[in-house]
Order: sequence, then structure tokens, then C-alpha cells
Amino acid sequence: MNNFENPYASPYYMVPKAQVKETKRPDTSFKNYMYNLMINQLKDDGFPNIAQQVASSLCHTGGKINSSASLEELMLDGIKFRHMQHHHFHFGNHSIPKPIFTRRFATKHTKPCSRCAFTCDGRYAITGGEEGSLKVLNVEKMHNQHLVESGEPDFEKEKPAEYTFSKYHMGKISAISPHPTAKTIFISGAFDSKIHFFDVTKDKPIQAPIEESSPITSLDFHPSGSYVLVGTQHHIVRMFNVKDGKCYVSPSCRSPGGHTNIINHVKCSSDGRLWATASVDGTVKLWDGRSGNLARNFILPGTNNIAHSVEFTGDNEHILTYSHDGFVRLYDVVTSQEVLTYEKHSSTHGTTPSCALFANQGMYVISSSGSTVHIWNTKSGKLVSNIINEHNNENIHWLAANPFETSIMTASGNRGRFFSLVDMIDGQTTDKMED
Repeated sequence: MNNFENPYASPYYMVPKAQVKETKRPDTSFKNYMYNLMINQLKDDGFPNIAQQVASSLCHTGGKINSSASLEELMLDGIKFRHMQHHHFHFGNHSIPKPIFTRRFATKHTKPCSRCAFTCDGRYAITGGEEGSLKVLNVEKMHNQHLVESGEPDFEKEKPAEYTFSKYHMGKISAISPHPTAKTIFISGAFDSKIHFFDVTKDKPIQAPIEESSPITSLDFHPSGSYVLVGTQHHIVRMFNVKDGKCYVSPSCRSPGGHTNIINHVKCSSDGRLWATASVDGTVKLWDGRSGNLARNFILPGTNNIAHSVEFTGDNEHILTYSHDGFVRLYDVVTSQEVLTYEKHSSTHGTTPSCALFANQGMYVISSSGSTVHIWNTKSGKLVSNIINEHNNENIHWLAANPFETSIMTASGNRGRFFSLVDMIDGQTTDKMED
């Protein structure tokens, strides 16, 4: 195991300017450029006939453009930018729509469903169970399940489950993390101390696993995609090189300022300059992403409190924490001051602890207690809605928010459940399916 040598050979924020290619808008009009993107995206997605029809209707050739960007990539970049814009907080009583989540689909594991996540483009959801299996679910097909039940002929063969990986982990799935840029790649960690690498379009792992010395509790890709931050039942956080499996540990993690108990959750900031770790010791710590040195220490209020999860806002100026006392709190990264406490719903004592995260491009904060999902106004801290009577009184173990659209996954009992979000004006009842 290596000391922390700044393993990042070239994270995207450290690439010298000379290495960054500037993409110039083609000489044609912006409209033609947009049409090119549309037509070529249809071709890339396997719809050449439709692409030809669009091109003919527009009297446009749909020729190749002088840009490596696709329409899909530009849209994803736009979503990420909007996500960051939403996270420039101006606190106060901002009015937002009361959300209504409707369940579209549920998938079943043989043992409790312990984790869930979405791929970076939001097209797939992944669930993991205590039996060690992983399920890959197609989001569009989950949206269409009410059409299946209603007998719509075009959707009668739509099955959301794409793959089930059941023979690679030998213990409880404790972490799932999507690759930040590769749209089909994700990693999983389990109590068998292994990290596996998967592609949602393939039926087996895409490379050899990384083996840890302790049961894994949390994983998060560095934004470069070349490194993985790992939390385990040990108190020292690790960083692994994806390519060669080399492990890096900061000397600061071993110092008196490091954690003294199990690390429950790890998270990288979107620019890679900071990591956050949440621990059973009741603290959340920020670490410098280049040196590995301890940057900030947040001691959560309360006696014998436990930090269960931590998330960065899109602008990386705040962190969201969830703790065993039932509080979700927002802290300023620079001053370390608590700036907002979300209305307490209940204590997690006697229930299964979950997590807290942002949803709907940062408009909402979501968390859970027992079998209920709670939804707050991110900027005011006011509780605006709940999802109740949808989990058969079974504790929710984990939550995930789709980064591209307004949908979430929950892991509770032995099921992963998929919910769509509509506001009060568009609210309607939805049929519920289970596989």
C-alpha cells in the first residue's frame, strides 16, 4: 500500500491548456449545425431510416460535422450545468411545487435489497441485494410498465430487467457507483471485500476485480474516472487506481485527526479537489484531493451520533449530511458552519439508517425514516411531501436520484422500487407493477 503520492496523473481539471482541444462552431449556420447533430444522433442510435426521413424533410444532407460532440453528450453537459446552477444557494422561503412521486415498477431480490443507483446518463438503474446479486434495469422500460398492464401492443414485450449478475459477489452488496463519463459502466462493492467492474450492455465483469482487506461500505469514482475512492469497515479511506489496482493512502488518514471507526460513506466533489467521508465515529471529514491531507472536520451534534451519508452540492460549496439522530444538515465547506437544518422527521433509532441526497436537479432533498421517503425544499429546509404506504412497512435501506430526469429508486425489504416525479398540477394515479 502506497503513501499518498498524488496519484492523479491527469484529472480533467489538471489538464494543461495546450492539451485541451477547442471545438469551433462550423462555418454553417447554427440551425444547420443543430440539424446535423439531430440526424447523426439518430444514425448513431440505430435509426438510419428515420434519420434519412428527417434529412429529406429538411432538405439537409446530415453530413459529418467538425465536432466530436454528439447531441446526447451536449444534452448531458447541459443537464450537469443546470444542476450546478441550481446549487448556487440563496437561502430562504423559496416556493417550489409540491412533488408527487408515483411508483412505476418494483424488482425483487431473494434477500433484502441493500443498494440502488443510476448510471451517469440516467438510462439504467442498478439494484443490489444482500444475497450478492445485482440487477440492471432499463429506465425507459420501467416508465412503460403501466402501458404493459393496460395491454398496449407496442409495449407488451417490454421487460425492464436487462441483466442479473448473481455469481460474482459472495456477500451483501454495500456500494454501487456509476462511472462519471462512461454511460454504461458502474462498479459494485460488497462485504466480500471485492470491487467488480461492469458494463450494463455486457453479461459479465469487464475487468478483474480489486480486492480489499476489509468489507466494503462505500465507493465513489473520482471525476476523472481513473480512480475509485473506497470506504470500508476499517477507519482509513483508500484510493485505488482503476487500471492497475494500486492503492493509495494519505498519511493524514493515519494521524490523530483521521477517523477512529468504520467509514459509512465516501464522496468525491465534482471537480475532484475534495473528498468527503462519513463515519460511525460521528464525524464528516473533508480531504484535499491532491495531497490527501485533512481539510475540514465536522463533528455532528449529539451524543454518540453516527454520520451515515454525505453529498456535495453541484457547486461544491456545501455538503449535505445525514446522521443517526434523524437530522439532515447542510454545511458550508469553507467556514465549516451549519447553514441549514432540514425539518426533523424522526430519529433513525430502531430503524434501518439510509442516506440523504439531492433530487430533481437540486430542487429537492430526499431522505427516509422507516418505510417513508421525505422530500424537502432544498433552499428553505421545509418538508414539502412524503412517499408513504409504498414500501409495505419495510425499512428503506438506500435511495438514488436519477441525474437526468425526475425519478428515484429505493431499496427496501427485498425490492428495488422505481418512482417517477410529477408536480401537483400534473399529478395522476399510476398503475404499479412488480416482476
